[in-house]
Amino acid sequence: MRIGILLLLSVIMMSCGGPSSGGGIDLSGYTTTNLTGNGVRAQKFSADGTLVEEGYVANGKMNGVWLTYHPDGSIKTLTTYVDNLKSGPHLEFTQRGQITLKAYFDNGEFDGPYGKYKSGRPVSESTYKKGKLDGTHKEFFTSGRESGKLQKLVEFKNGVQDGKLEYYDEEGNVTLTYQYENGVKLDGGIVK
Repeated sequence: MRIGILLLLSVIMMSCGGPSSGGGIDLSGYTTTNLTGNGVRAQKFSADGTLVEEGYVANGKMNGVWLTYHPDGSIKTLTTYVDNLKSGPHLEFTQRGQITLKAYFDNGEFDGPYGKYKSGRPVSESTYKKGKLDGTHKEFFTSGRESGKLQKLVEFKNGVQDGKLEYYDEEGNVTLTYQYENGVKLDGGIVK
C-alpha cells in the first residue's frame, strides 16, 4: 500500500512540473527555447493555447523571474528564483492587476517585508528574517470606513513575541496593550 501511495505521489509531482529528484526542473509539458549560453526559456500553455507559466532555466534549475498568468493573460504571480529556490521578490495579483501579496525570499525562506492586501489596501504587514517574524507585525481593518486603518500591532524578535501587543479602535485609540519579553507576557490590559 505504501509503495502505491509513494508511486502515485511521484507521478503527480512529475506531472505538475515540480523539481525532479535530481534537483532540476522537469520540463515535460513546457515549450522550450535555447538561449545564448546555458539558458533555456520555458513556457507552459493550456489546452486552448493560452500562456499559463513562463520562466528561465539555467543548469537544469529555475533561475530568474518566473511568471504565472490568469486565464485572461494578466499576470497572476511573479517569483524570482536562484537554483530552484525562491530568492528575491514574490508578488501575487488579481485579474484586475491589484496586488494581493508582496513578499521577499532569501534561499527559499521569507526574508524582508511581507504584506497582504485587499482592494489595494493593507490587510497585514510584517517583516521576516531568515524565515522568522522579526520586527513589527501589523493587521488592519478590512471593511467599512475604517478599512486600511491599524487594528493590531505585535512586535517579534527571532520568531517570538517580544515587545508590545496593542489593539486599536476605529478612531486609532489603543484599547488593549500588553508587554511581552521572549514570548512571556509581563503586564498590560485594557486601556481606559
